[in-house]
Amino acid sequence: MSDQRTTVQTMKRSAVSISDFEIWRKIQRNGSFRIKKAKLVTGSADHIEQPAEPSIDQRHQPQLDQDQHDLAESTSAMDSGDAAQHYFSESEDDEPADLPEQNPIELREELQNWGIEHQIKHSAMNALLKILKVFVPNNALPKDSRTLFKTPAKIDISSDPELEGKYWHYGLQKGLLDLLAKAETIPEQLSININIDGLPISKSSTTNFWPILVNVHEMKQAPFAAGIFCGASKPKDVNKFLNPFVIDLNNVLQEGLNVKDKHITIKLRCFICDTPARSMLRGVIGHNGYGSCLKCTTDGEYSYEFSKMIFPQLNAPLRTDADFRSKMFDDHHKNTSVLEQIVGIDMIKDFPIGDALHLIDLGIMKHFLTGWKNGTLHNLKARWSAREAKNISDFLTQVELPREIRRPVRGLDHLQRWKGTEFRTFLFYLSIIVLNKFFNHKDIYHHFLNFFCAIQICVRHDQDPKNYQIARAMLHDFLNGVKSLYGKFMFSSNMHNLVHLIDDVERFGPLDTFDAYPFESKLYVIKNMIRSGNLPLSQIAKRLTEIQKNATNIEIHFNKNEVQLKKKAALEDLDNKLRKIVKKNSLDLYNFVQLGSFCLDTKRKADCWILTKQFEVVKVDMIAFDSKDKTISLYGAKLKTQEDYFKKPVLSSALQIYASDLKLNPSELLPLDTLRCKMVCINTNDKNLPESVFIPLLHTLKIT
Repeated sequence: MSDQRTTVQTMKRSAVSISDFEIWRKIQRNGSFRIKKAKLVTGSADHIEQPAEPSIDQRHQPQLDQDQHDLAESTSAMDSGDAAQHYFSESEDDEPADLPEQNPIELREELQNWGIEHQIKHSAMNALLKILKVFVPNNALPKDSRTLFKTPAKIDISSDPELEGKYWHYGLQKGLLDLLAKAETIPEQLSININIDGLPISKSSTTNFWPILVNVHEMKQAPFAAGIFCGASKPKDVNKFLNPFVIDLNNVLQEGLNVKDKHITIKLRCFICDTPARSMLRGVIGHNGYGSCLKCTTDGEYSYEFSKMIFPQLNAPLRTDADFRSKMFDDHHKNTSVLEQIVGIDMIKDFPIGDALHLIDLGIMKHFLTGWKNGTLHNLKARWSAREAKNISDFLTQVELPREIRRPVRGLDHLQRWKGTEFRTFLFYLSIIVLNKFFNHKDIYHHFLNFFCAIQICVRHDQDPKNYQIARAMLHDFLNGVKSLYGKFMFSSNMHNLVHLIDDVERFGPLDTFDAYPFESKLYVIKNMIRSGNLPLSQIAKRLTEIQKNATNIEIHFNKNEVQLKKKAALEDLDNKLRKIVKKNSLDLYNFVQLGSFCLDTKRKADCWILTKQFEVVKVDMIAFDSKDKTISLYGAKLKTQEDYFKKPVLSSALQIYASDLKLNPSELLPLDTLRCKMVCINTNDKNLPESVFIPLLHTLKIT
């Protein structure tokens, strides 16, 4: 305190103006001198003495008497913005540095995006704003985080006894306009996917959210919430819950949107929901009812032996939209759904059952893996011993996967806690090795290959639609095999829905274009927005409004096509052949390149394999950049031999799946445009199997 009094007295003696004196006191009040109590970088790079903490370089520390005079002269010519700029320009050796001027508007936008992206609490942002306002001129930053985030002062939440809960409606049209406001280019027609699902807010509470989530199929933006119901259970009157959204949806479908003087047509693509939610929304009986199949008129059978409803019939007549609206099958309906009022909706075809998350990953794949591990499939051949399960767990945890597969697969001892992405990784890249390696009875493995190949065809973006009929035949053979190998008790509603999977793929495209993964991710984000148990719907409504009002530029944020070179290679890492090529062509060499949604890393064995457009597997040793032509080439070695890993139900090479002993040809330089996709290399660690199996990294496969 004595130091501060001395400083104030000195400034008065130096005839500092009132405004400058207020700036000085403002900096003191805001805590800038808690660590360095009397330090301010001035235009002449002089300093006030620091009794609390010495400077980094004692040799350049001036005395207090001289600094008092310099401070009085310099502060009289400085405004608050200049003082802030000089304060931040100090370097470690107490020399002033020239920093680029920061646009306050850009700073405000950066703070908005940072705070929303990382879910910074309002109290923390308020504390940060209090510090930053000292150094940002002209009141460019607000005092309160609610102003920064554009938090609405009032949230319109309706409470209805008939719903037995509360409802917040943001609006479909409003959400789409927020989403498109900063998009640079917008197509003339957009199609939307809709998801409605339950979300318990915690394990210790009965309160549930039922968000109405929407995403635009043509954009890679996260879904937004058009409305949310909050109650102790699902909405008692589903039609009343959905009615505001249906009115909004019909208006958008009929009128379209006007964005940036451009008229955009909006089309409803589909409702993506799990089986219980589909039944609730359409007003039909649950999936355990006799006539509950949403796609066909099969009658279920109740198995008293296994206490479950089964649907073994594979060729029942299909339902139609006209039959549904006329309620031709009374045992299928419970009530009339308000969704029937949506313009142009098909109540059968626009509700796909082929959601990969619930049907394939957490459905079929989880059921078989659990049955093989626990021996609950009533087939002694289809059971792993405890030792085999331990060996499989060791194999799964030791497999090195590409960095694009972010969640590693855990052992079978954690099977009940696996996430959907783990089952997906197992199915696409590990299942055909594990089953071939650990099942002595190969009929189990050969039967599973029908399912594996069919799903591979359905999920790929490079497939000719004619191949979907091949996948349909494979699934038919798989389902018939389920009856003979395991029994018809396996035909739960999930297993039966495989009959209708290809119909959905033919209508909507590859499986990943209508799965629930983006919506489940959004539900997780919504759940983490709750700070306390008090008024959870108000909290969520405010946080979501902030996100949707502060949407960043969509195309910049989600640009997946940029090429980035990293990790420049050292000359000693090169072989003689490559050194000659480098000297001749003046190339820059790198170990890492980011190619849109995937990367190649020559220093990591799991990230250096590619498939060329000539269907040759190549191990990339180096990435070469020609600075003159601005072109990228890949220096690598092709496999000497690549064979089919399996030959039925189709040759594995038809799916670009190969087996190899990893012997390589001499390395050569290949142009980047010869690359078809990245490959996943799985070492079998089994002398009875090929040394390695190569499988395409599916999301890198594109139509060529």
